[in-house]
Amino acid sequence: SSSSGRGQAWEDMSYEDLCKSHVEQYLRGVDDMLHRSALESRVRDWRRRIEPALEEEDRRQVFDIHAYGESVKTRLSEEILVQAPTTRDVNDGFSFDVAVKGLARHDVCRAFLATLQLANDGNVEIGLEDPHDNSSIRLKLLSNDSKHKSMVSTYVAPSVASARKKRAKTSRTQEAQQQEHVAHADSGSQGEGATTGESTQASQLPTQELAAQEYGSASATTGGPTTKVPGR
Repeated sequence: SSSSGRGQAWEDMSYEDLCKSHVEQYLRGVDDMLHRSALESRVRDWRRRIEPALEEEDRRQVFDIHAYGESVKTRLSEEILVQAPTTRDVNDGFSFDVAVKGLARHDVCRAFLATLQLANDGNVEIGLEDPHDNSSIRLKLLSNDSKHKSMVSTYVAPSVASARKKRAKTSRTQEAQQQEHVAHADSGSQGEGATTGESTQASQLPTQELAAQEYGSASATTGGPTTKVPGR
């Protein structure tokens, strides 16, 4: 076995080599323990930094981009009322600071994301007071309409629209096949009826001739008048 082989190897080793082997094994264990301890220490540091931030995030209100958008529009509308056209041309818009005045840093970020959505919906126009300064954002209110509400009520997902088109196409195909089947069945019925009528007329001729012959024979026997069969 491996244990007996290892014991035999140790017996063959000198005392010095045996001590050296045990020391090396011990150092490898210490190194592994230190490595695990360093990893655990980094994990503890990471958790110590991230957990307070996560707890703070949990205490904040849920991010509703449309609610923040409504807040931005409200602030701009109020500023338009405060700044009379005689003192300021409101058509030039306002600094982004007007829309985020007094907000916390995380709310400023949320308001900026909502402003981008408003620009996409056509509610605001975003510009720069200084073309060389990307932080000099200027907003111009174009509309107070909540376009996202109408978009939500009329929006159809591409997958749903595709499924509807496929169902409509399938329905049209089935309807066309049914109409073709009905038309084929009607034409077959008409052809069968015409053939049946001709067969009936043809079968009636021998029957009429046979009846006439029997009547003629009976007349000759009784001395009565003889009926001439047509075509005979």
